[in-house]
Amino acid sequence: MTVILKNANIFTADRDGAFTGALAYEGNSIVYAGEDDPEKWGAVAGDAVTTIDLKGKTVMPGFVDSHVHPGWVAKSKWHIKLPMFEEKEDLLVFVKDYAEKHPKEECPFLYFEYYPTNMFGTDGPKKEWLDEAVRDRPCLCQDFGDHMHWVNSKMLELMAVDASTPDPVPGLEMFVRDRDGNPTGWVKEYAWTRFADNMYDKLGWRPPEEIDDCALAPVLDFFTRSGVTALFDAMIESDQHIETLKVLDDRGDLKLYYDAAVRFWSYEDLPEKIQVLKDYREKYSSRHINCKL
Repeated sequence: MTVILKNANIFTADRDGAFTGALAYEGNSIVYAGEDDPEKWGAVAGDAVTTIDLKGKTVMPGFVDSHVHPGWVAKSKWHIKLPMFEEKEDLLVFVKDYAEKHPKEECPFLYFEYYPTNMFGTDGPKKEWLDEAVRDRPCLCQDFGDHMHWVNSKMLELMAVDASTPDPVPGLEMFVRDRDGNPTGWVKEYAWTRFADNMYDKLGWRPPEEIDDCALAPVLDFFTRSGVTALFDAMIESDQHIETLKVLDDRGDLKLYYDAAVRFWSYEDLPEKIQVLKDYREKYSSRHINCKL
């Protein structure tokens, strides 16, 4: 079956003619892109044809998202969205008010996202500032870039992170410290996650972070509805994550091309991650899924 899009404003990305009036496709292949002339597109259409009059609407090629984390989005449904604040004081008022309305029995761990990365200077945010808003439980604020975190003193205490705690990856995944080596409350990359189990054990609680089809499918559906036809997932979260992608693909619910990366943190763990990558490729590669390092 050939489908004809006519009476359209089709962006081709061709330097010689960025826009054209008609397009014909059959299955996964474009068989015509040119003038909106029945004689021209009719020559490739054959007998089985569906014609759609777009009445001047614009058609764009599919978008490619070159760096995204669908797994993180799926796991973050329980996070608390911060309004768009420009001042630290306004942010702290919101955090304090939310904590008062949602006691620790309801929210044992307060995880807010996002604060403007440029809200603080080169020394970053301080735990003492966040302590003013929340003292009775761990509290974290994540920055817009997803690579910086601001935690309160209670969270550092429950994670058992202090001056003697080594940074997971010095210079990259680390706790910013004062002159005496004490963590200031500013955390770079996801260093805090290496110690999160200490905190969860003491709280007797775990976040709802399953990456199953019920959690991941709505995220991928959002991308598809937004015109994304291919994406690069910058880090596969777990075996369950890649297994879920294969489940969705096998039942026809993965509507985009999915390049998935295996993350390594240092040269020491590189051999292990290469083997994980090989295993993923062997088990889960398909027309839509490709695994990379």
